[in-house]
Amino acid sequence: MTLPPGQPSPDRTDPVASTIEDTAGDIDGAAPSPPARPLSLRPSRRPLLWTVPLAAVTAGVAARAIGPFHMAVIFSVLVMITVWLITLSLKLLRGWTEVDTDGIRNRLIRGTTEIAWRDVTGVAVTPTLFGRIVIVHRRKTKPVQLTAPRVGLLARDPRFDATVDALAALAPQRMSVRRSPAPPLRIAYAALLLILGTGATLVWSPWLDAWWPGREEAVSLPRACAVADPALASRLVPGHKGPSVNHNDGRLAPSSDCMYSDRKDGDLKIRVALERRNGFTGATEGARDGYADSRRSAITQARRWAGDGTGWSVTTGDVSGLGDQAWRSVAARRGEEVTDVRLVVRHRNVLLDIEYTARRPKEQAVADAERLARTVLGRTEFR
Repeated sequence: MTLPPGQPSPDRTDPVASTIEDTAGDIDGAAPSPPARPLSLRPSRRPLLWTVPLAAVTAGVAARAIGPFHMAVIFSVLVMITVWLITLSLKLLRGWTEVDTDGIRNRLIRGTTEIAWRDVTGVAVTPTLFGRIVIVHRRKTKPVQLTAPRVGLLARDPRFDATVDALAALAPQRMSVRRSPAPPLRIAYAALLLILGTGATLVWSPWLDAWWPGREEAVSLPRACAVADPALASRLVPGHKGPSVNHNDGRLAPSSDCMYSDRKDGDLKIRVALERRNGFTGATEGARDGYADSRRSAITQARRWAGDGTGWSVTTGDVSGLGDQAWRSVAARRGEEVTDVRLVVRHRNVLLDIEYTARRPKEQAVADAERLARTVLGRTEFR
Protein backbone atom coordinates (compact mmCIF):
# COMPACT_ATOMS: atom_id res chain seq x y z
CA MET A 1 0.00 0.00 0.00
CA THR A 2 1.42 3.42 -0.96
CA LEU A 3 1.16 6.08 1.71
CA PRO A 4 0.96 9.82 1.08
CA PRO A 5 4.16 11.75 1.78
CA GLY A 6 4.75 12.43 5.47
CA GLN A 7 2.42 9.62 6.74
CA PRO A 8 3.96 7.13 9.24
CA SER A 9 4.12 3.45 8.43
CA PRO A 10 1.39 1.27 10.01
CA ASP A 11 2.16 -0.80 13.10
CA ARG A 12 3.01 -4.25 11.75
CA THR A 13 3.12 -5.73 15.25
CA ASP A 14 -0.66 -5.41 15.66
CA PRO A 15 -2.27 -8.56 14.17
CA VAL A 16 -5.65 -6.88 13.74
CA ALA A 17 -4.22 -3.89 11.92
CA SER A 18 -1.95 -6.15 9.88
CA THR A 19 -4.85 -8.37 8.88
CA ILE A 20 -6.93 -5.45 7.67
CA GLU A 21 -3.98 -3.98 5.79
CA ASP A 22 -2.81 -7.24 4.25
CA THR A 23 -6.25 -8.12 2.91
CA ALA A 24 -6.77 -4.72 1.34
CA GLY A 25 -5.68 -3.88 -2.17
CA ASP A 26 -3.32 -1.12 -3.10
CA ILE A 27 -4.74 2.37 -3.45
CA ASP A 28 -3.88 2.28 -7.16
CA GLY A 29 -5.71 -1.04 -7.65
CA ALA A 30 -2.70 -3.33 -7.27
CA ALA A 31 -3.04 -7.02 -6.43
CA PRO A 32 -3.68 -7.96 -2.78
CA SER A 33 -0.75 -8.40 -0.47
CA PRO A 34 0.37 -11.82 0.80
CA PRO A 35 -2.00 -13.74 3.13
CA ALA A 36 -2.97 -11.94 6.33
CA ARG A 37 -1.61 -12.90 9.69
CA PRO A 38 -3.65 -15.29 11.87
CA LEU A 39 -5.52 -13.95 14.88
CA SER A 40 -5.10 -15.32 18.40
CA LEU A 41 -7.77 -13.84 20.66
CA ARG A 42 -8.57 -14.17 24.34
CA PRO A 43 -11.49 -12.59 26.23
CA SER A 44 -10.86 -9.91 28.81
CA ARG A 45 -10.75 -11.21 32.35
CA ARG A 46 -11.95 -7.98 33.91
CA PRO A 47 -15.56 -9.27 34.09
CA LEU A 48 -14.34 -11.76 36.72
CA LEU A 49 -14.40 -8.80 39.10
CA TRP A 50 -18.22 -9.05 39.11
CA THR A 51 -19.00 -12.62 37.98
CA VAL A 52 -17.12 -14.35 40.80
CA PRO A 53 -18.49 -12.24 43.71
CA LEU A 54 -22.01 -12.37 42.27
CA ALA A 55 -21.81 -16.15 41.89
CA ALA A 56 -20.79 -16.42 45.55
CA VAL A 57 -23.73 -14.22 46.61
CA THR A 58 -26.33 -16.10 44.54
CA ALA A 59 -24.98 -19.46 45.73
CA GLY A 60 -25.20 -18.32 49.35
CA VAL A 61 -28.75 -17.04 48.98
CA ALA A 62 -29.75 -20.25 47.16
CA ALA A 63 -28.36 -22.29 50.06
CA ARG A 64 -30.61 -20.36 52.46
CA ALA A 65 -33.60 -20.98 50.20
CA ILE A 66 -33.31 -24.79 50.35
CA GLY A 67 -36.31 -26.48 51.95
CA PRO A 68 -39.38 -24.22 52.18
CA PHE A 69 -41.88 -24.85 49.41
CA HIS A 70 -42.53 -21.15 48.85
CA MET A 71 -38.85 -20.71 48.00
CA ALA A 72 -38.82 -23.35 45.23
CA VAL A 73 -39.12 -20.83 42.39
CA ILE A 74 -36.51 -18.40 43.69
CA PHE A 75 -34.21 -21.33 44.55
CA SER A 76 -34.41 -22.63 40.96
CA VAL A 77 -33.75 -19.16 39.52
CA LEU A 78 -30.78 -18.59 41.82
CA VAL A 79 -29.29 -21.97 40.93
CA MET A 80 -29.59 -21.20 37.20
CA ILE A 81 -28.00 -17.79 37.67
CA THR A 82 -25.17 -19.29 39.72
CA VAL A 83 -24.48 -21.98 37.10
CA TRP A 84 -24.48 -19.35 34.34
CA LEU A 85 -22.05 -17.13 36.25
CA ILE A 86 -19.70 -20.04 36.95
CA THR A 87 -19.83 -21.11 33.30
CA LEU A 88 -19.12 -17.56 32.12
CA SER A 89 -16.20 -17.25 34.55
CA LEU A 90 -14.66 -20.51 33.29
CA LYS A 91 -15.04 -19.34 29.68
CA LEU A 92 -13.20 -16.14 30.52
CA LEU A 93 -10.43 -18.07 32.26
CA ARG A 94 -9.93 -20.97 29.84
CA GLY A 95 -11.43 -19.85 26.55
CA TRP A 96 -9.68 -18.61 23.41
CA THR A 97 -10.31 -18.17 19.69
CA GLU A 98 -7.80 -18.61 16.86
CA VAL A 99 -8.52 -17.61 13.26
CA ASP A 100 -6.48 -18.10 10.07
CA THR A 101 -7.12 -18.66 6.39
CA ASP A 102 -8.06 -22.31 7.04
CA GLY A 103 -10.81 -21.62 9.54
CA ILE A 104 -11.67 -20.93 13.16
CA ARG A 105 -10.71 -22.83 16.31
CA ASN A 106 -12.83 -21.92 19.32
CA ARG A 107 -12.26 -23.20 22.85
CA LEU A 108 -14.90 -22.71 25.55
CA ILE A 109 -14.19 -24.56 28.81
CA ARG A 110 -12.89 -27.99 27.80
CA GLY A 111 -13.58 -28.87 24.20
CA THR A 112 -12.29 -27.08 21.10
CA THR A 113 -14.52 -26.59 18.06
CA GLU A 114 -12.87 -26.39 14.64
CA ILE A 115 -14.78 -24.67 11.86
CA ALA A 116 -13.55 -24.65 8.26
CA TRP A 117 -14.32 -21.53 6.27
CA ARG A 118 -16.14 -23.59 3.65
CA ASP A 119 -18.75 -24.46 6.33
CA VAL A 120 -19.30 -20.86 7.41
CA THR A 121 -22.32 -19.04 5.99
CA GLY A 122 -21.90 -15.79 7.88
CA VAL A 123 -20.57 -13.90 10.89
CA ALA A 124 -22.95 -11.94 13.09
CA VAL A 125 -22.46 -9.48 15.92
CA THR A 126 -25.24 -10.03 18.48
CA PRO A 127 -26.03 -7.57 21.27
CA THR A 128 -26.36 -8.83 24.84
CA LEU A 129 -27.62 -7.09 27.97
CA PHE A 130 -24.23 -5.52 28.71
CA GLY A 131 -22.31 -5.76 25.43
CA ARG A 132 -21.86 -7.73 22.20
CA ILE A 133 -20.70 -11.21 21.16
CA VAL A 134 -19.79 -12.84 17.84
CA ILE A 135 -21.80 -15.71 16.38
CA VAL A 136 -20.52 -17.86 13.50
CA HIS A 137 -23.30 -19.43 11.42
CA ARG A 138 -22.60 -22.82 9.80
CA ARG A 139 -24.19 -25.00 7.16
CA LYS A 140 -26.43 -27.77 8.52
CA THR A 141 -25.23 -27.36 12.12
CA LYS A 142 -26.04 -24.96 14.90
CA PRO A 143 -24.27 -21.60 15.22
CA VAL A 144 -21.20 -21.23 17.42
CA GLN A 145 -20.62 -18.40 19.87
CA LEU A 146 -17.00 -17.34 19.81
CA THR A 147 -15.16 -16.91 23.08
CA ALA A 148 -13.46 -13.82 21.66
CA PRO A 149 -13.82 -11.08 20.64
CA ARG A 150 -16.55 -9.93 22.98
CA VAL A 151 -17.44 -6.83 24.94
CA GLY A 152 -19.42 -6.70 28.15
CA LEU A 153 -19.66 -5.27 31.63
CA LEU A 154 -16.15 -4.12 32.68
CA ALA A 155 -14.82 -5.42 29.34
CA ARG A 156 -15.20 -2.57 26.86
CA ASP A 157 -13.05 -2.82 23.72
CA PRO A 158 -12.98 0.19 21.39
CA ARG A 159 -11.40 -2.02 18.69
CA PHE A 160 -14.12 -4.67 18.80
CA ASP A 161 -15.55 -3.82 15.37
CA ALA A 162 -12.10 -3.68 13.78
CA THR A 163 -11.28 -7.11 15.25
CA VAL A 164 -14.49 -8.62 13.88
CA ASP A 165 -13.73 -7.17 10.42
CA ALA A 166 -10.21 -8.59 10.58
CA LEU A 167 -11.63 -12.00 11.54
CA ALA A 168 -14.02 -12.00 8.58
CA ALA A 169 -11.27 -10.79 6.26
CA LEU A 170 -9.33 -14.03 6.82
CA ALA A 171 -11.99 -16.02 4.98
CA PRO A 172 -10.91 -17.05 1.44
CA GLN A 173 -14.28 -15.92 0.11
CA ARG A 174 -15.83 -12.57 0.82
CA MET A 175 -17.53 -12.79 4.23
CA SER A 176 -20.04 -10.20 5.34
CA VAL A 177 -20.58 -9.27 8.98
CA ARG A 178 -24.18 -8.79 10.07
CA ARG A 179 -24.61 -6.36 12.93
CA SER A 180 -27.93 -6.34 14.76
CA PRO A 181 -29.17 -3.07 16.26
CA ALA A 182 -28.50 -3.08 19.97
CA PRO A 183 -30.77 -0.56 21.75
CA PRO A 184 -34.21 -2.22 21.31
CA LEU A 185 -32.92 -5.65 22.30
CA ARG A 186 -31.06 -4.30 25.29
CA ILE A 187 -34.16 -2.48 26.46
CA ALA A 188 -36.11 -5.73 26.15
CA TYR A 189 -33.41 -7.61 28.08
CA ALA A 190 -33.37 -4.96 30.80
CA ALA A 191 -37.17 -4.99 31.07
CA LEU A 192 -37.22 -8.79 31.28
CA LEU A 193 -34.50 -8.76 33.94
CA LEU A 194 -36.42 -6.14 35.92
CA ILE A 195 -39.65 -8.19 35.72
CA LEU A 196 -37.89 -11.39 36.76
CA GLY A 197 -36.08 -9.61 39.58
CA THR A 198 -39.26 -8.01 40.88
CA GLY A 199 -41.18 -11.28 40.67
CA ALA A 200 -38.41 -13.20 42.40
CA THR A 201 -38.22 -10.61 45.17
CA LEU A 202 -41.98 -10.75 45.74
CA VAL A 203 -41.95 -14.55 45.82
CA TRP A 204 -38.97 -14.60 48.14
CA SER A 205 -40.27 -11.74 50.37
CA PRO A 206 -37.04 -11.51 52.37
CA TRP A 207 -38.61 -8.96 54.72
CA LEU A 208 -40.54 -11.88 56.26
CA ASP A 209 -37.39 -13.83 57.16
CA ALA A 210 -35.93 -13.81 60.66
CA TRP A 211 -32.63 -12.25 59.48
CA TRP A 212 -34.34 -9.16 58.05
CA PRO A 213 -33.26 -6.05 60.02
CA GLY A 214 -35.79 -5.01 62.63
CA ARG A 215 -37.66 -8.30 63.01
CA GLU A 216 -35.62 -9.56 66.01
CA GLU A 217 -37.21 -13.00 66.08
CA ALA A 218 -36.22 -16.07 68.04
CA VAL A 219 -34.65 -18.97 66.17
CA SER A 220 -34.59 -21.48 69.05
CA LEU A 221 -36.43 -22.15 72.30
CA PRO A 222 -35.35 -22.99 75.82
CA ARG A 223 -36.68 -26.26 77.15
CA ALA A 224 -39.69 -25.64 79.33
CA CYS A 225 -38.50 -28.02 82.06
CA ALA A 226 -35.13 -26.26 82.12
CA VAL A 227 -36.94 -23.03 82.97
CA ALA A 228 -39.29 -24.63 85.49
CA ASP A 229 -36.67 -26.96 86.96
CA PRO A 230 -37.49 -29.35 89.84
CA ALA A 231 -36.28 -26.86 92.45
CA LEU A 232 -38.67 -24.17 91.24
CA ALA A 233 -41.44 -26.71 90.73
CA SER A 234 -41.04 -27.91 94.31
CA ARG A 235 -41.78 -24.40 95.50
CA LEU A 236 -44.78 -23.94 93.22
CA VAL A 237 -46.14 -27.51 93.40
CA PRO A 238 -44.63 -28.96 96.58
CA GLY A 239 -45.99 -32.47 96.21
CA HIS A 240 -45.09 -33.14 92.57
CA LYS A 241 -43.67 -36.52 91.52
CA GLY A 242 -41.42 -35.26 88.72
CA PRO A 243 -41.95 -33.59 85.36
CA SER A 244 -43.79 -34.80 82.31
CA VAL A 245 -41.82 -33.61 79.30
CA ASN A 246 -42.62 -33.22 75.62
CA HIS A 247 -40.02 -31.33 73.59
CA ASN A 248 -40.45 -31.04 69.82
CA ASP A 249 -37.61 -29.70 67.67
CA GLY A 250 -39.70 -29.69 64.50
CA ARG A 251 -38.50 -27.57 61.58
CA LEU A 252 -41.68 -25.54 61.13
CA ALA A 253 -43.07 -25.05 64.65
CA PRO A 254 -40.87 -26.32 67.48
CA SER A 255 -42.41 -26.42 70.94
CA SER A 256 -41.59 -27.49 74.46
CA ASP A 257 -44.05 -28.68 77.12
CA CYS A 258 -43.46 -29.35 80.79
CA MET A 259 -45.98 -30.38 83.45
CA TYR A 260 -45.76 -30.95 87.19
CA SER A 261 -48.78 -32.36 88.96
CA ASP A 262 -49.95 -33.21 92.47
CA ARG A 263 -53.56 -34.00 93.30
CA LYS A 264 -53.49 -32.12 96.58
CA ASP A 265 -51.27 -29.11 95.86
CA GLY A 266 -52.18 -28.37 92.24
CA ASP A 267 -50.72 -28.44 88.75
CA LEU A 268 -48.26 -26.47 86.68
CA LYS A 269 -48.32 -26.69 82.89
CA ILE A 270 -45.98 -24.72 80.65
CA ARG A 271 -46.08 -24.72 76.88
CA VAL A 272 -43.69 -22.56 74.87
CA ALA A 273 -43.84 -22.58 71.07
CA LEU A 274 -41.87 -20.89 68.33
CA GLU A 275 -43.49 -19.86 65.07
CA ARG A 276 -41.46 -19.83 61.88
CA ARG A 277 -42.20 -18.34 58.52
CA ASN A 278 -44.73 -20.36 56.56
CA GLY A 279 -45.08 -19.36 52.92
CA PHE A 280 -46.12 -15.74 52.67
CA THR A 281 -46.82 -15.48 56.41
CA GLY A 282 -43.94 -14.29 58.57
CA ALA A 283 -43.11 -15.87 61.91
CA THR A 284 -44.26 -12.87 63.97
CA GLU A 285 -47.47 -12.60 61.95
CA GLY A 286 -48.14 -16.32 62.46
CA ALA A 287 -47.50 -15.98 66.18
CA ARG A 288 -49.92 -13.06 66.32
CA ASP A 289 -52.63 -15.25 64.78
CA GLY A 290 -51.77 -18.10 67.14
CA TYR A 291 -52.02 -15.78 70.14
CA ALA A 292 -55.47 -14.63 69.03
CA ASP A 293 -56.64 -18.25 68.76
CA SER A 294 -55.25 -19.17 72.21
CA ARG A 295 -56.80 -16.08 73.76
CA ARG A 296 -60.23 -16.89 72.33
CA SER A 297 -59.97 -20.45 73.61
CA ALA A 298 -58.96 -19.27 77.08
CA ILE A 299 -61.82 -16.76 77.19
CA THR A 300 -64.29 -19.49 76.28
CA GLN A 301 -62.96 -21.68 79.08
CA ALA A 302 -63.09 -18.83 81.60
CA ARG A 303 -66.72 -18.08 80.72
CA ARG A 304 -67.61 -21.73 81.11
CA TRP A 305 -66.11 -21.79 84.60
CA ALA A 306 -67.85 -18.59 85.58
CA GLY A 307 -71.24 -19.90 84.50
CA ASP A 308 -71.19 -23.53 85.59
CA GLY A 309 -72.50 -22.82 89.11
CA THR A 310 -69.63 -24.54 90.91
CA GLY A 311 -68.62 -21.48 92.91
CA TRP A 312 -65.77 -20.13 90.83
CA SER A 313 -65.15 -16.38 90.69
CA VAL A 314 -63.39 -15.50 87.43
CA THR A 315 -61.64 -12.29 86.37
CA THR A 316 -60.01 -11.80 82.96
CA GLY A 317 -58.10 -9.07 81.17
CA ASP A 318 -55.02 -8.06 79.22
CA VAL A 319 -51.68 -7.75 80.98
CA SER A 320 -49.45 -4.79 80.17
CA GLY A 321 -45.66 -4.88 80.26
CA LEU A 322 -45.39 -8.62 79.60
CA GLY A 323 -44.15 -9.43 76.09
CA ASP A 324 -45.85 -7.83 73.10
CA GLN A 325 -49.27 -9.21 74.03
CA ALA A 326 -50.48 -10.93 77.17
CA TRP A 327 -53.82 -12.00 78.61
CA ARG A 328 -54.77 -13.84 81.79
CA SER A 329 -57.72 -15.31 83.59
CA VAL A 330 -57.78 -15.82 87.35
CA ALA A 331 -60.35 -18.16 88.88
CA ALA A 332 -60.77 -18.51 92.64
CA ARG A 333 -63.19 -20.92 94.30
CA ARG A 334 -65.33 -19.28 96.94
CA GLY A 335 -64.69 -20.53 100.46
CA GLU A 336 -61.48 -22.33 99.49
CA GLU A 337 -57.93 -21.13 99.00
CA VAL A 338 -57.62 -22.56 95.47
CA THR A 339 -56.56 -20.36 92.58
CA ASP A 340 -56.37 -21.23 88.91
CA VAL A 341 -54.31 -18.92 86.66
CA ARG A 342 -54.21 -19.08 82.87
CA LEU A 343 -51.61 -16.83 81.26
CA VAL A 344 -51.23 -16.48 77.45
CA VAL A 345 -48.26 -14.43 76.19
CA ARG A 346 -46.76 -13.53 72.82
CA HIS A 347 -43.41 -11.89 72.27
CA ARG A 348 -42.23 -11.56 68.68
CA ASN A 349 -42.65 -15.08 67.26
CA VAL A 350 -42.79 -16.92 70.60
CA LEU A 351 -46.02 -18.09 72.21
CA LEU A 352 -46.24 -18.98 75.89
CA ASP A 353 -49.16 -20.65 77.65
CA ILE A 354 -49.03 -21.21 81.43
CA GLU A 355 -51.72 -22.95 83.47
CA TYR A 356 -51.15 -22.91 87.20
CA THR A 357 -53.48 -24.27 89.87
CA ALA A 358 -52.40 -23.98 93.49
CA ARG A 359 -53.65 -23.78 97.05
CA ARG A 360 -52.45 -20.28 97.73
CA PRO A 361 -53.76 -16.72 97.67
CA LYS A 362 -54.79 -15.29 94.32
CA GLU A 363 -52.19 -12.50 94.35
CA GLN A 364 -49.34 -14.91 95.04
CA ALA A 365 -50.41 -17.39 92.36
CA VAL A 366 -50.69 -14.60 89.76
CA ALA A 367 -47.28 -13.21 90.69
CA ASP A 368 -45.69 -16.69 90.43
CA ALA A 369 -47.20 -17.28 86.98
CA GLU A 370 -46.05 -13.90 85.65
CA ARG A 371 -42.58 -14.36 87.13
CA LEU A 372 -42.32 -17.71 85.38
CA ALA A 373 -43.41 -16.13 82.06
CA ARG A 374 -40.75 -13.42 82.35
CA THR A 375 -38.12 -16.08 83.06
CA VAL A 376 -39.06 -17.99 79.89
CA LEU A 377 -38.87 -14.86 77.74
CA GLY A 378 -35.63 -13.80 79.39
CA ARG A 379 -34.01 -17.12 78.46
CA THR A 380 -35.17 -16.94 74.85
CA GLU A 381 -32.69 -15.37 72.45
CA PHE A 382 -34.20 -12.84 70.06
CA ARG A 383 -31.97 -11.59 67.24
